[in-house]
Amino acid sequence: MGGGRKRPRDEDPTAAKLLSGLTDIRKVVDMEAFVGNLIERAGNKVDVDAALLKECLVASALQQEGSPATEGEPAAATFSDDILDLAMRKAKRAKKGDHAYNEAPVSELVWLFKHHGVQRTAQDRLDARKATGNKATVRSEHFERYYKEQQIVPEEEWDAFMASLRTALPMTMRLTSGRPYMPRVQQELRETFFEATPPSLSPITWYPQAFSCSHETYHAEEHASLQDWCKRQNSLGTAAYQEAASLIPPILLDVEPHHLVLDLCSAPGSKALQCADTMLSQAQALQANDPSHPGLTGGIISNEYDAKKAYQVLPGRLKRTHCKCIVVTQSDARLFPNMYERIDTDGELSAKRLFFDRVMADVPCSGDGTGRKDHNIWSTWSTNYSLSLHPRQVQILLRGLDCLKVGGILVYSTCSLNPIEDEAVVAAALAARFDEVRVIKGNVPETLRTQPGVKRWGVPDGSSLVWSKPEDCDLTMLKAKGWTATMFSPTKGDSPHAEDVMAQLPLTHRILPHHNNTSGFYVAVFQKFHSAPKNEAPPRLPRRDRPKPTPKTAPEVKPVHETEDAQPAKDEPAVQEGEQKSEPNSQQTIPSNNAAPAVSSEGAPSKVEPAAEEDFATKNAAAAQLVEAEKDKERQGNAVGGMRNARQFYWVYSEEDTSWQTFASWFGVSKPPVEAFGGLRCLFQMDERDRSIRKKMFLATEGAVRILHALVPATQTNHIKAVTIGCRAVTLIKGSYLSSRCPCPYRPAYETAPVLAMASSLRKLYLTTSDAVKLLDKKELLTSQTTDVLEQTGNEQPPVATDLSQDHWVGPCLVGLKHGLDITADNTGNRWDQIWIPTILLVTKLEANVEDHERVGLLDLLKRCLLPSADP
Repeated sequence: MGGGRKRPRDEDPTAAKLLSGLTDIRKVVDMEAFVGNLIERAGNKVDVDAALLKECLVASALQQEGSPATEGEPAAATFSDDILDLAMRKAKRAKKGDHAYNEAPVSELVWLFKHHGVQRTAQDRLDARKATGNKATVRSEHFERYYKEQQIVPEEEWDAFMASLRTALPMTMRLTSGRPYMPRVQQELRETFFEATPPSLSPITWYPQAFSCSHETYHAEEHASLQDWCKRQNSLGTAAYQEAASLIPPILLDVEPHHLVLDLCSAPGSKALQCADTMLSQAQALQANDPSHPGLTGGIISNEYDAKKAYQVLPGRLKRTHCKCIVVTQSDARLFPNMYERIDTDGELSAKRLFFDRVMADVPCSGDGTGRKDHNIWSTWSTNYSLSLHPRQVQILLRGLDCLKVGGILVYSTCSLNPIEDEAVVAAALAARFDEVRVIKGNVPETLRTQPGVKRWGVPDGSSLVWSKPEDCDLTMLKAKGWTATMFSPTKGDSPHAEDVMAQLPLTHRILPHHNNTSGFYVAVFQKFHSAPKNEAPPRLPRRDRPKPTPKTAPEVKPVHETEDAQPAKDEPAVQEGEQKSEPNSQQTIPSNNAAPAVSSEGAPSKVEPAAEEDFATKNAAAAQLVEAEKDKERQGNAVGGMRNARQFYWVYSEEDTSWQTFASWFGVSKPPVEAFGGLRCLFQMDERDRSIRKKMFLATEGAVRILHALVPATQTNHIKAVTIGCRAVTLIKGSYLSSRCPCPYRPAYETAPVLAMASSLRKLYLTTSDAVKLLDKKELLTSQTTDVLEQTGNEQPPVATDLSQDHWVGPCLVGLKHGLDITADNTGNRWDQIWIPTILLVTKLEANVEDHERVGLLDLLKRCLLPSADP
């Protein structure tokens, strides 16, 4: 989901001092004597409940792996200082009546033991799941009492709701788009699993591109082939593991091929990739009906604050899925910067704010809706964490709304059931942006059952009390706990728009686990109907959360007055009779009456009013600084995107670029990249030490490059860092790997090999299926062992026979299938002419340049589909 859980833990120096004299690990046989010894050491400094302390220690020992138990108590137990410290703190707080802490299950001790003591292996965890069916005891009295009081679940469905939470979550996967052999994958899925007796997999009714099976079926030994197939498709990128509830936000986002999309909290990237797949499949369908259609021209920002996820997890997933429309960035979503596009009008540069057609805010949350997947949640569940997250969630949502264009859609989502993280955040955003946005129902699939959002909720204070109004609480307690008025449900008279805000909350959607056999989830869909002029300064964070300042290398853009582009969104409602719809790029003045239009019972907007467009070059002095910074970059070269700290830069294609000329002449690319690569843009990545060296070439959509251009001024601050863009096309070969006879030092990448082959007229070889299987199997193929090899000798020229065992050119090349020349597409739709293997042709052999997971999957495909029938 959008964020992980953070286990709250308060420090107790008294308990730490108490335990400091004990050894790190001790064997306990006499539990009574051990507890008495602890209390004796504490003396009068710690007021604890001896019985509860013993209960905590006994429960911890019983649940430790390998601890023999006799008559309810362990014969011998191993404890670390961490476990003893936590047990002492639990007993101390229980004595003082802290019910929120007391009622947390004692298995929290086991959590500590596992993370600070002996770690179980993955196989141990798998064996435990198989043995128990993942039916661990799931019970938290505080959880049940709290959600009963919040009334998020109908009373008659409460037992079914709790029973669902105690069962394991089904395994769910989503099919991807764009691979030439996807029809074969779909055929296998249908014939092997859907039509089996009984079926081991079944499609999800409200999202046909996804399928699922029960947890028990997936891990059963008799279905080992099912698990192997799913893992193989995931490594190939033809399918991806994705929980069913997380499929909902991209569905409601309703993306189109030309959209610019912002995913504020992206890791692990499932939702961004689902949006990219949707945009690609729609573009392919449009091109099939109209060959002149430009195809996929949009772009997606996949933003993540955590550095490890931004630099490792997201780029790895993009590489496996061959996605060309995504730009990965690292930034605190609360501080996501304003982005500006450079406009060149008759040689005069100006700048204009870039807004997004769609924004997704899957914010960090407590994650108590994922208890079916992670039963540790029940041992650490507390309302305190939800209360601490609320201000951050509000800040992220407001920042997303500010980045949204007029007529655009924002989807807010959490994997939490708590109204403090759900309805309270939505109500706070509506109150703050009431004249600009409204909540709508969105295009919810008919067979997906949802529960309307609630209008009333209470704020817990950590005990059995739940407060409904701020004025009912002690003001001192409010300040001490850091509570804000936005945590409470809106009440008539609180503000001029309180009733209207309350009326929109039932248009949001809570996904309850027992309704669709999913995890718990919450989704709200916003539409922006107006962009009010505002003096917008960079967002301010608490001092402890602010990034450390660094010297600026370019002027920071601080707009004084902003409004949005006047072009209406494509999904704007139809024009009413008697109204005149504005033409794209036309200029209109902002209406004097900025009140929000009425919202129907279904949440459909009645009218979207575009805002006015302003010339930032003349009306905004700060934007003029941006123009000057851009001119400085023009004087230095054609660099468009700086990657701060990584010290990497992108260089836009130009015909005079020697690196492009080298690559194009070697592979016979006669057209500019935009024409040669089907509308994709070409970018080179420069070496951090010598900018004249181009290390890699990337292919990206027009929208992705447009985003990269707009990121230039933002990367000059600490607020955002660009990580990667699009898909790798070629990589510089280091050292003297090739002989001096090869003038091209660039090796093609598997991710974009079909696109490169489409544009190339030279250095293309066609092998028989049996030879291609040998090449993939051993990662190399001796040229003396090849048979019936064809070579592409020029544009518009048919391949001719060649003998690789004789003297030939040495260097990078692309290897296709002879079968693809004869049968471009079989009766199932597999495009064998689009399967290409990047290789290096040496004097005596061919070497394949394919990642192992791709190589194994492609090898298996050729063996099962073509080898028996294609070659004699």
